[in-house]
Amino acid sequence: MKMYRRNSRRNPWRNTRKKREIHWEKLLGILVIISVPLMIVCLSLNIVLRTPDVYQYDLRATQAIDQATVIIDEEKLVTLIGDFMIGKTDDFTLLEEVEYKPEDIFTTQDKKYMKGFRSLVDLFALIGLGMLIINVLVYFFLIRWRKKSTLMKSIKISGGLLLLLVLFYDLTLLVTSLWNVTWGKLLPGPLPKEDMLLVLFQEKFMFHVSLFFTVVAGVLFGLFFYGTWKVAGKRNLFKRF
Repeated sequence: MKMYRRNSRRNPWRNTRKKREIHWEKLLGILVIISVPLMIVCLSLNIVLRTPDVYQYDLRATQAIDQATVIIDEEKLVTLIGDFMIGKTDDFTLLEEVEYKPEDIFTTQDKKYMKGFRSLVDLFALIGLGMLIINVLVYFFLIRWRKKSTLMKSIKISGGLLLLLVLFYDLTLLVTSLWNVTWGKLLPGPLPKEDMLLVLFQEKFMFHVSLFFTVVAGVLFGLFFYGTWKVAGKRNLFKRF
């Protein structure tokens, strides 16, 4: 039997090997499954934690200001938190509502904690925006290639993954042991028991945040799913493409 070199042009088996091809449609579908839930979670967190009304609702529901040992103006406190969380100010300072020598109700440790808290929220914002960009590109190619079945199947699966992520996040807020091994590791602290931040925002604050977060995440995914269905649903056959 005549022997040939592997890459010889005379080798009859030189081009019989199957080349590994990248299945772009499948890869983009997987990206949708992963990126959509991450985008929804990160953007929902930012919407909730940067909205002053969430903090005001909690303060009024718990009547925490009435329990404080210092006199605090609720509107000023809510405005301060709102401005600080959107980066409008870096000075997390609030003076007592007294005429003679008002003092800052927040300690140096409080300020450090809030800066760490905002930095963590900023990180989630960057991740959310990154996932948004990925989704825009993936949707563009899947729509252009008319892979509507892949897009719809992926968005449905992503809904299940989103549900698991939302449930996990809610548990990390409501279960102390999970908080300690997740958010507790990422934030500066812990704060003293009698700290003013803990007095103002008690355990129910976590419940309110998880409640608003769950609602916002559900609304965002509903809008995203509806938009996907309008573009890639059975009733739309990509007439524009």
